[in-house]
Amino acid sequence: MPGITGISGAGPAVVGSSYPYQAGDKTGKATVTRLEPGRMLEIVTEVGGHKTTHHFTLSPRTGGLLGLGGVNGTKVDYVMEYAPAGGILGAFVAGGNPVDLLKVKNALARLENLAEKPDLSGGIGKLSS
Repeated sequence: MPGITGISGAGPAVVGSSYPYQAGDKTGKATVTRLEPGRMLEIVTEVGGHKTTHHFTLSPRTGGLLGLGGVNGTKVDYVMEYAPAGGILGAFVAGGNPVDLLKVKNALARLENLAEKPDLSGGIGKLSS
């Protein structure tokens, strides 16, 4: 998820499980709200009473002409939903923020790498950027 630099006490994803996380100088809580193993994950993060919903959908990435080259990795689709402070003006500013777009792009690249080459050592701690 964009901006998250560390997760504490993470274990297997189970609906209803919550994990504290670090995002810069702020701490928050991430809760698994929906899960279809190998297909879909939904997490709600909360920092200071502000909630953001993160939807991750996994599917095989096919290669070659018209996808005829077979499965070539994992495709991750990500949707982030939140209601920014400031009403219509806040939504306008948040909608075109290039810093947030870059954070999402980097988070997706890390997630795709993790999905294709998971770290089975059990350590999560700090996430590389």
